[in-house]
Amino acid sequence: MTNVLTLVEQRVPMTVWKRRLLFFRRAEESIQVHLEFVIDGKLLRTWIQEWEAVDWPPEEVSLLTPARPDLAVEQIDRLLGRRPHQYWNRGWLLFCAGCWDEGCGGVTADIRRGNGKVFWSGIGWDDSLSAETYRIENAVDFVFDEAEYDRVLLAARDRFVPGSSGGRVKD
Repeated sequence: MTNVLTLVEQRVPMTVWKRRLLFFRRAEESIQVHLEFVIDGKLLRTWIQEWEAVDWPPEEVSLLTPARPDLAVEQIDRLLGRRPHQYWNRGWLLFCAGCWDEGCGGVTADIRRGNGKVFWSGIGWDDSLSAETYRIENAVDFVFDEAEYDRVLLAARDRFVPGSSGGRVKD
């Protein structure tokens, strides 16, 4: 049996620090749109919440946002296997919502392809400072049909590439 991967737009509240005058900064609240991973009709963040038996889903987000289309395309290319993964050959799925940096930590998976399938396994928490991964004990492995997986990610990629067939994600 294979899992079904889709992407849905989520409006994520963000705090942005703006510099005022010389040394003063002020926090401004904003809303950003991110495409979030949905597997078998359930947000990846909800899967993680259930696996870890916590009261709320993690705040981490994908990089699939019009605020940084360059990072969106980079993340998609890594998930497609077009570019090497950033650290220790693990694919980054979700990043710190505040800075989108691996140093703060995020959710990663071992991603491999074979026999017409794409496998996400060993889902866990990582950061860029250590090769150690905190594996989420109850996490299940996901198996996607390779052609459908590629179709979903390439359609999302088109949304972030100027002049492509897809429309850009709107804020």
